[in-house]
Amino acid sequence: MNKYAYRLFSRMKEVRGSIDIDTPMARVWQVVTDLKSYPKWNPWIT
Repeated sequence: MNKYAYRLFSRMKEVRGSIDIDTPMARVWQVVTDLKSYPKWNPWIT
């Protein structure tokens, strides 16, 4: 990694979050992988 790339990436911030979802994992993946439905439940996707 060159010096410019190192400075750029060393200043990047990381945001993490987590929640517990009380539903079967298969249902969670069904919703998460249904890209056409994202705008219905994800306000950052339009």
